Amino acid sequence: MTTIAVPDRSDRARQRLFTTARCRYAEDCLADAVSTGIRQLVLHGRCLDTFARHNPYPHVRVFDIQHPHGDIEQALAPMDFDPRQPSFIIWLEAPGTLAATLRHISGLATGTQVVFDHTSPVSNLVETLDDLGLELLDHLDSDTIASRYLELPRTPAEPGPGVVRAARR
Repeated sequence: MTTIAVPDRSDRARQRLFTTARCRYAEDCLADAVSTGIRQLVLHGRCLDTFARHNPYPHVRVFDIQHPHGDIEQALAPMDFDPRQPSFIIWLEAPGTLAATLRHISGLATGTQVVFDHTSPVSNLVETLDDLGLELLDHLDSDTIASRYLELPRTPAEPGPGVVRAARR
């Protein structure tokens, strides 16, 4: 894993670095999913605008719904997306509601995975995921992301977005 050394910077620069680290985490998770057979990727959010252009997986179809006018289901409807095939969904800084997106994912093929931002307590999130037939695979709070990807020292977790990886059972 490559880490990024972070000099002392402004809050805005730190926010950009944190966004970059979350994207890196999502791409690391995608690499794992592709190695197990995932062949569809849904990009939903502003963080990975250029991924479709540099997609290193020629056998993975990318569905880029960066700025849908409705929810994820409506955005995918006119595309050649196959809900019967396990997919990988990256949902970072995306418009729409998390609840609606997770409900849609719960109706997709078993093995579908999602990486998404969250701000709620993990205990509430686990219950919500479980109720929808989704399993929490990984949770990184902002402190863990900073120490893993940005070479920042571990400190008590600060409020702010974390990242979750979950899978459809």
